[in-house]
Amino acid sequence: MHLIVYISDCLVPDAEIPICLAEITHHAKPFNQENGITGMLFYHKMKFIQILEGPRAAVLALVEKIVKDPRHKNIEVLVDETTDIRGFEEWNMEAFNLSAMAGIETSQRAKIQQSCLRHFLIGSLSATAFYQAIMAADERS
Repeated sequence: MHLIVYISDCLVPDAEIPICLAEITHHAKPFNQENGITGMLFYHKMKFIQILEGPRAAVLALVEKIVKDPRHKNIEVLVDETTDIRGFEEWNMEAFNLSAMAGIETSQRAKIQQSCLRHFLIGSLSATAFYQAIMAADERS
């Protein structure tokens, strides 16, 4: 299984983020399910951070499509590695607006934490890299 985490600059106006995230998940869920890909997309202060996991060929092909998406630019891959565990098996694609954390239910926050920790605890996903990405979004805004 392969894991990719990237951060990018969002080009979508902040007011349109809820619609944008809904559109992305609407199109991604069937594709990801068909291709064995799971993960999450986070939006925070004009940044996207996405975690993708699944079969290497499928994840890399998806990343090629994502790079061409006009809703973002300046894609920086933070993690690109093989992993033995799937952290997001419950979600073939979910998107969360971290800038509006009040809109995320407590139960959903707990599920996000548990999924991320599966990778953090086994060392696949660097907690430091993820934290730095969130902080970079704060600093650049």
